[in-house]
Amino acid sequence: MGDAGLAVADNLVYYVAEFGVEARRVETGERVWRFGSRTEGQPEINLVSTPVVASDSVYVPGWIQRDTMYGHLFVLDAQTGTEQTRVELGRNQEMGRSIPAVTSDLVFAATNTGDLYAFGECGTSILDSCLID
Repeated sequence: MGDAGLAVADNLVYYVAEFGVEARRVETGERVWRFGSRTEGQPEINLVSTPVVASDSVYVPGWIQRDTMYGHLFVLDAQTGTEQTRVELGRNQEMGRSIPAVTSDLVFAATNTGDLYAFGECGTSILDSCLID
């Protein structure tokens, strides 16, 4: 598991195990869901960083094995573990050391190459650029 920590929200504890992320019930330890490496029907995904839970989503950085050396930020449904979206963060061999930061409007992710990414919903865009109200 490395240096990854735990996150607790809504009676579930989220943590990285065997390069995937799991959600277990706080009271019983029963596994509710698992996403990542060794999950049937999914590509082998390495997730090795502390998950961040905000609202109804779990944010965890990682990469897809045998795909590229590009890091991704995976966004999962906090109750089901279903992948909501995935954002590519460019060539980043140490993506697992990044822990995203989540505000009410944006999600921030940093890479080992010094890049800082900010993601959010965009109501209006022109030429692929978001217009801020």
